[in-house]
Amino acid sequence: MGCGLYKGNTWRPTSAILKVDQLTHPVTRLLPALFESAPNEWYKWEHNLRDNPNLEVLLSIDSSSFPLGIGPKLFEIWHKGDYPVVWTNKKYNMVYVNMGHNDMDYEHKYGPGNATLSHTFSREAECRMLLNALFWLGAKSALPDLPIHTDPISKVELQVQQIQP
Repeated sequence: MGCGLYKGNTWRPTSAILKVDQLTHPVTRLLPALFESAPNEWYKWEHNLRDNPNLEVLLSIDSSSFPLGIGPKLFEIWHKGDYPVVWTNKKYNMVYVNMGHNDMDYEHKYGPGNATLSHTFSREAECRMLLNALFWLGAKSALPDLPIHTDPISKVELQVQQIQP
């Protein structure tokens, strides 16, 4: 990955404003320059990824996101810094996506179980980035300019779509 050891994270999972660092990369195709992510637990690493010439940072947390995190521990709230969240290694066919932790009701404030409070990749820009990455990694091609739907399609709607010519 090129990032070194884990150094810390924000807590609780929270949304951030992400900025596109490489507007011309196939993974960031058709993304807005800035967009709000779904809630995530954000990580920081031992090494500055921008210092490694083999790594290309594609998305990072924008400074407008700070303070980021809600604690309860003060070190889990970030007030400044450079935090890449999507990058690629020029030597390998790979994309690292540092996203994917939903917010959960571990304290049982909303019921008896660990209810899911957020959904990773529930924002259109995140879905487009992920699909772009899959197309780029798998086929070395660009994702067609198709609409991206982040709302689940009901089984009835899916059946109707399948039988219509």
